[in-house]
Amino acid sequence: MIDENFAINDWEQYNAHDFQQYVTQFVVLAQSAGKKVMLEEPNPQCDKATGQEVVSGQPIGTNPLVAVINQVGQSYGVPVVHQYATILAIAGWCSMLTDGTHPNDALYQIKVQNTFDVLQPIIGALR
Repeated sequence: MIDENFAINDWEQYNAHDFQQYVTQFVVLAQSAGKKVMLEEPNPQCDKATGQEVVSGQPIGTNPLVAVINQVGQSYGVPVVHQYATILAIAGWCSMLTDGTHPNDALYQIKVQNTFDVLQPIIGALR
């Protein structure tokens, strides 16, 4: 099983169209090699000065890339760990990012649990 977390390090380099092509190519190549793939949405980012979600940047920010990840997952039958909206729903989520991007230990635990919740039935089906 390959668990791939895209977007936070990609939004400054790729527009949504190019990003979709790269994620799709990754999934197709991995699946053609016999690998099972799971995609993971990024956690949201926040502006620590304002406590607000960062939804845009140069060129687009991570928010629009979440939709791309979900679309590729649906198109290729790949499970997706829905981190973005799950984390946004947590009161005070911005304070759980040490620098506006990287989670603190408590948020990493939440992300791990979200990943486990998607991975557990997949592993169970392999038994």
